[in-house]
This record gives sequence, structure tokens and C-alpha cells, in this order.
Amino acid sequence: MGLANATAALDQGVRVLDASLGGLGGCPAAPNATGNIVMEDLVFLCRTVGIDTGVDLEKLIRVRKVLELEMPDEPLYGAMAKAGLPGLGKPVQ
Repeated sequence: MGLANATAALDQGVRVLDASLGGLGGCPAAPNATGNIVMEDLVFLCRTVGIDTGVDLEKLIRVRKVLELEMPDEPLYGAMAKAGLPGLGKPVQ
């Protein structure tokens, strides 16, 4: 639902949104709660609809790979890192 809400906000002119790399974060009082927008997916969404975020998506996905290596027991969310970027043919390494 986070990306759907972000899309609605962008349609209304909002240009400041909150997101987190890999969807990490949350509230210790609500374990397993979801809701953080995955930054990689949000940046891709913005890029797709012509909004320049100033974020280098390829580098962002590379940083995510570092998180995966350094925090192997922490689940990361999102589609971009798993699917890869269109035109690259494979997920960013």
C-alpha cells in the first residue's frame, strides 16, 4: 500500500516522501509490522513517471547489496533489487 499511497500523493503534487533502504525500520513495540516504503522502489516509480529525485538508483541498489551482506538475518523488501532495472538485463551486482 505504501507505493500506492505515494503515487496518490505524487498525483496531488507532494514532492517530499519518506522511504527507507530495503524497507528497513519500524517500531519495536510492533514487531513484524510493515509499512515503510522501499526507497529503491520509490525512486524507480518517480523515475518512471518523470520525477527527478537526484538519487542514482543503480548506486542505491549497490548499497542495498552491502546491507544484504552485512545484515544477513534482516529481511529486506522491495521489487527493484530482486527484478533488476529495465535495460540492464539482470539485477545490479
